[in-house]
Amino acid sequence: MRERWRLVPRGWRVAAVCAICLILAGVLVRLTSVVTEGSAPEGPDSSSFSPTPNGLAAFAQLLSRQGDQVTQLTVPLAGASFPPGSTLVVAAPTSWESASTPALVRFVHSGGRLVVAGEPPGGLLASLFGASPPPSWSAASVSVSKPSPRAPSVSAPSSRSAESSLTFGVSVVDSTGPGSFRTVGAATAFLSSATSSSSLSVAPHLAVYARLGKGTVVLVASPAPLQDRMIERADNAAFAIDIAGTRGVSVAFDEYDHGYGRTGSGVGGLPPWWKAGLLIALCAAAVWMASASRRFGPPQRSDRSLAPSRIGYVDAVATLLSTAPHDRIGPLASPMQRRAREALCRRVGIAMDAPDDEIERTAAVAGIPSELVRATLSQPRNADDFVRTARASSELARTSR
Repeated sequence: MRERWRLVPRGWRVAAVCAICLILAGVLVRLTSVVTEGSAPEGPDSSSFSPTPNGLAAFAQLLSRQGDQVTQLTVPLAGASFPPGSTLVVAAPTSWESASTPALVRFVHSGGRLVVAGEPPGGLLASLFGASPPPSWSAASVSVSKPSPRAPSVSAPSSRSAESSLTFGVSVVDSTGPGSFRTVGAATAFLSSATSSSSLSVAPHLAVYARLGKGTVVLVASPAPLQDRMIERADNAAFAIDIAGTRGVSVAFDEYDHGYGRTGSGVGGLPPWWKAGLLIALCAAAVWMASASRRFGPPQRSDRSLAPSRIGYVDAVATLLSTAPHDRIGPLASPMQRRAREALCRRVGIAMDAPDDEIERTAAVAGIPSELVRATLSQPRNADDFVRTARASSELARTSR
């Protein structure tokens, strides 16, 4: 295994080590999160499952202690069943399905109470109010709200009805989150800004309600008064109890639109850390395959390795001759000139150490061209002389065989 690892190129080894370190770091972080679970609460905003400062877990516990039957819906609203006269809380959903809107319209008109906290999902208010003008939501915040002059109130909580108890025990509601209703349309405002001197028709409102069919719609512009970080301030807890309806009623929180129950399909159903780990593992496998692919193939070449072409040697000699100084041409040609002299002397039958003039006379008698003899015996002084000596050496070597 160690030898195979050494065969992997250095760059690929570095990439593989980095990928393994990332995987181990992700696993370590995940294990740390599991071991310390509960020390840092997590959860989506405005969810009754979430104990975070922006969650609604305290709101759900408060209703449960008041005697309400609290449930969390982790199925699509279009397929959920609600007991008659129950309350459904939809608080700042992070997603929305078009099929949920007609289901909520049927729920309200059949006698249910719908509490919508935060910006209403697109098209929901228009479907609920039909031909009547719906309230107009704005991102402007209402920091402190008080019951509106026309807000319903009673003197005893035991007599709470669908509308008459919306502000029982409520004097001031503290809300610092974004959201308000600039116009109420066909609805009635029951919590309005305490700092506005405008008329009721144009003052920013925190909460409005309307009777639609047999049921009631309660719209809270911001979920902030119901969240864990603010439910204990001012009269926020009393306000949360009042909008839920009569004591002992069944209250359901929409958690499907906060991501609960959405398992996805295939890889989409895996937790985020598993997805990240799987992606890193796939990258590491791809790196290994790329490094190992260089060793794939036949054990040896199928074709025979041939000697390199002589043209390369010729080009090298030509380059050397064209750039060498004239005083070096003679020494470079000495070995070639010696072989040419040996071939000439052997051909005419004379000793190699014979004087040049004797070799010339003997070659002339033998009928050897004088140009060939001069190119053999004279020392080259330039590139042209070198080429003539080379040709003479080749000619003599060929004819003396």
